[in-house]
Amino acid sequence: MYKAMLLVLAAAGLAGCVTTAAHNVDVDDIRSLRIERVDVVLDPAAHIGWKDAQTDYAETRNQQGDSQATADNVGGTPGFRAFVLSRIQSRTKALLEPTLRQTLAGSRPAIARMTVHHVYVPNFLQGLGTGLAFGAGSIQSGMTVSIEFVDGRTNRVIVAYPKTPLVTSGRGRMHQQLLTSPHFSPDPIDRLVAQLQDQLPQWLLKT
Repeated sequence: MYKAMLLVLAAAGLAGCVTTAAHNVDVDDIRSLRIERVDVVLDPAAHIGWKDAQTDYAETRNQQGDSQATADNVGGTPGFRAFVLSRIQSRTKALLEPTLRQTLAGSRPAIARMTVHHVYVPNFLQGLGTGLAFGAGSIQSGMTVSIEFVDGRTNRVIVAYPKTPLVTSGRGRMHQQLLTSPHFSPDPIDRLVAQLQDQLPQWLLKT
């Protein structure tokens, strides 16, 4: 718990003081791209610290007849990692994919491939512990990603958004309704992906 908590606090510091390095591709070449889809993969070495998701996945396994599954023993399983990836995929496709399609609507087909390197979403007790140790404002959820934009025909990397930490205040639960903007969603994954909605178009077009 504390290792994951310290990782996200470190990421919060980085997110607040590091500017993502600009790419060196001509902006006209970037504008010529047409995003066909956004694919999301999980780094095999990615650390996932998300107790509420472990609880949700264990409950799903119980409903499917696996009475041995608990929140404590599913965390390192391939099934749990696939469960988390599916959640991030669905929110990325719902939120980021339309933004990128609107930003890059040229004639050259391209695919955005996002790799998730780290996820941390504290549950109530973790948030309470962090708040007591470091102050209420230190309760953070975080995710680190990188994105390659590849040619849809040749699979060649055109431009790569470097590994970047995303951090949002607070915790939250999965499967809650999006009330207004994703920036204010109770779901931390929505809030984290919303940051990419803001950052990526500016980074791509150097605006």
